[in-house]
Amino acid sequence: MSAIELLATELISRILDHLFAASQRSRTCALSLSSTSKTLRAKTVRWTFWDVSNLGRKGTSMWPESLWPHFRKVSLWDHLDALHRAASLEILPSSASQASLSQMPSLSQLVVYFRTTLSYSFLERIAALDSLVHLELHYIRLDGPIPASLSFRSLTSLVLRISGPLRTRRQLDINRTEETRNLMAFLGSLSTKLIRLEISGDLLVSQFGDIRWKCLKHFTITDHPPLPSIPLTRLIGNMRRVVELQLHYTADVPHHRLPPFRLDVGADSDVFSCLPELESCSFSNLDHEDAVFRQLPPNLTALKLQALHDVPAGPYRSARPQWYLGPLGDYPLSTKHAHAVLQALPPFGSLTTLSIAGALHIPGRCFGPPVLESILERAPNLVSLELVHRPEYEQFNLIDFSGYSELLFDWFRQLRRLAHLRICIVMEAMEFYPGPPVYAAYCLFEHVPTLRTVTYRFEGYWNTRHPYGLGRPVVDAWDRSLLALPRPARVIRPGQLIM
Repeated sequence: MSAIELLATELISRILDHLFAASQRSRTCALSLSSTSKTLRAKTVRWTFWDVSNLGRKGTSMWPESLWPHFRKVSLWDHLDALHRAASLEILPSSASQASLSQMPSLSQLVVYFRTTLSYSFLERIAALDSLVHLELHYIRLDGPIPASLSFRSLTSLVLRISGPLRTRRQLDINRTEETRNLMAFLGSLSTKLIRLEISGDLLVSQFGDIRWKCLKHFTITDHPPLPSIPLTRLIGNMRRVVELQLHYTADVPHHRLPPFRLDVGADSDVFSCLPELESCSFSNLDHEDAVFRQLPPNLTALKLQALHDVPAGPYRSARPQWYLGPLGDYPLSTKHAHAVLQALPPFGSLTTLSIAGALHIPGRCFGPPVLESILERAPNLVSLELVHRPEYEQFNLIDFSGYSELLFDWFRQLRRLAHLRICIVMEAMEFYPGPPVYAAYCLFEHVPTLRTVTYRFEGYWNTRHPYGLGRPVVDAWDRSLLALPRPARVIRPGQLIM
């Protein structure tokens, strides 16, 4: 018996987790290992088939029944998108595949990508899954008849979104009146169970504020703001146990609603008084003058100011929008506006995590002194800091520190508890990825003694080599052990960027 066969199953799973992260998040990395012996197959089968999908299965073919006990997460599609074929094609999962869900005793997560109206029988089946803890319904349509009673005995986490991995637009023939009636009944039946809820703002109506949430701790509104607008106090007024609030709004192009957005918050109101346990807030594409920033509770431990965007609605060459707020209609804060937002915030003595997205350009300096000083003034006890930067004219000053490195390093050192620094650089196209900035990470560890990890994340709005124009983020991360290695070379690539 080989040495690896003698390892505990848990240790082999940890090894496979590392391979999974390094292989573009594909579980096929376990296949060669599991095929070497019966012992290793037995020890890897649970990890290999933890997450399965009906994509790629021919016709109405089923997963082998012997594997069903190992499934923890199942994704069901009723169509193939341009990511998988040149044109969209219906799959129509068989009734047998839907019925098989009840024969999967370990199934705890179900993700559904159905563009057709969710059927009565399908809802009835998944509601009867006693082991189901997390449910995601993407491209959701609830304008058909639904069961009067849906048990969902163990469900605590629910995602309801009009979007999916490849598009955010809804079909035009949806009966909104019927869907709203069904949706409110559906959510009302789960209001005493859910701990986590994520829902598209497109689905929200004023009646949502009448639901009393007994256990809800994490609430996220995503995609587009509600239309018509609903006061924030109305949306969150019956969520007294919420500890995390996320308003992740993106540009609503079909209805010509582009950022920056404003929340329906009165300048003199106390909007967060109904959330006495609130610890974390995250906002996307909000106007820098919105009154909500002046009303944030001073005891927050985490705050994120983001500039999110929808996925493009077609191939790269034909889908590029013509408006200019950002390549996909997002609204990153300018240096002036970021400074204004930070100045409007109350001092956060307990804030340990901060993320701020901006197109913060000062010649030779991105994230210039006004912004950095405002962060230091408002949140001096930061442990984790993320700077999300969208450079212009290929200025990557958070990689090449020449010219103002001492200024930046000195500022980081003043955050005396800073342990984790994450720098996210958003490029128009993934082709601008400069390679792992190991020299920059080495410099940061060298000059900022409190840092334990440095992470660079590169993401692009577009990838011209991808059939749908999407770009997968690239993440490079190091810990302080990097300093034990020889000092990396400072590489210069012709036509690229200094790292």
